[in-house]
Amino acid sequence: PKTIQLPDFPNLLIVHASARNDIDTILGYTPTDELPGMFPDVSAKWIVRGHNHVCMSRFWEERVIITAGAICLPLDGRTTAQFLVFGQVQDGWRVQHHAVPYDVDSAVTRFKESGYLDAAGPMARIYMREVATASYTLISFIQKYQSWEDRDEISLNDAVDRFLMMY
Repeated sequence: PKTIQLPDFPNLLIVHASARNDIDTILGYTPTDELPGMFPDVSAKWIVRGHNHVCMSRFWEERVIITAGAICLPLDGRTTAQFLVFGQVQDGWRVQHHAVPYDVDSAVTRFKESGYLDAAGPMARIYMREVATASYTLISFIQKYQSWEDRDEISLNDAVDRFLMMY
């Protein structure tokens, strides 16, 4: 995975998900014993990451893991654009998490009026639900779709319809 560690800031590491790969998820309840595998040989005290779209800071041994959140698709149930303001101070970094509400109705209207829903196919409706609710929907849908597909033949479009009627 791509990592950024600038020579002028050796105590700062920037990654997408982890130093190991681009799919690791770190949340407040991620077991501490899983973190060394995600950041092998990392000496930076400050680790800034994204990936799971949940804004948070977490202490790990002598390090701080900061997850930026998401400007366009927060997945913490809050329909806000989330970002960090990061500033160097004498003993490290000052981190400020920010969240600015966005106009959910306008975002959903753009999905409908732009032609995106028709052009992108049935899964676009799942994505629109994630934007409208700021919550994980895709993974739940995939799990349901797989179980429905195992029991009987169902089209993707019918599965999306069924799923969105359930929740």
